[in-house]
Amino acid sequence: MAILPHALTPRTPPAPGTTPLRVVAHGARSVRGLRRMRNEDAVLLASPLLAVADGVGGHAGGDDASALTVAALRRAVPDGAVRDPEDALLDALDEANAAVRAAARSRRVEGMASTVVAALLTAEGVTVAHAGDSRAYLWHDGRLERLTDDHSLVAVLEAREQITEDEARRHPLRSSILRAIGLDDELRADVDTVPVAPGDVLVLCTDGISDQLTDAEIADVLASTTDPDEACDVLVALARETGGDDTTVVVAQLG
Repeated sequence: MAILPHALTPRTPPAPGTTPLRVVAHGARSVRGLRRMRNEDAVLLASPLLAVADGVGGHAGGDDASALTVAALRRAVPDGAVRDPEDALLDALDEANAAVRAAARSRRVEGMASTVVAALLTAEGVTVAHAGDSRAYLWHDGRLERLTDDHSLVAVLEAREQITEDEARRHPLRSSILRAIGLDDELRADVDTVPVAPGDVLVLCTDGISDQLTDAEIADVLASTTDPDEACDVLVALARETGGDDTTVVVAQLG
């Protein structure tokens, strides 16, 4: 078993125009944390479109921001039949950003925002778009590959080798997000399309998982079971042993 950082190891993509892979089994969990009265995470399960969103911790209206975000994704990509999946996801996130900004203005709420990661299965592979520190992983051939780079202060410090990965997970500013839906008038989201193969497993999660578990711990769980439901249960249970935030994860087996 190996843990691979982004970017992915080269794989031969499917031929253009071939039938896209589909989700053959999935599990999803979203559990309210111990620190707030409401679960501020949201999940979208509309195969071939999957997403998780996380209302930015400590900001008013976080639960509404995450709900508006997944609703915008669902409207913009109603059935996955889009000509350009990268443009479709970016347009959807722009729509979500505008919706959250408008809601914040109408309610006179400062800092209403949400992180998001969305994955769309196409004939070319899986297209992943994200803003913030919600993550996407791909389990392929016994290896875990992180598909996203966190838009956070600690991620910048870690990239500059000013702190270690372990220090980043315990840093007092680990919740400082540099990009998110609703933070700015103009959203800067990242998008990429990577090849996938039958048997691959896609994982989407909020920081309630990734702040508490290392990539190696996530990989150990995926190596121990082929049942997405069981993987979700174990990941949530492990994360909640040491964390108190909302905990959300989607595990989808592709075929």
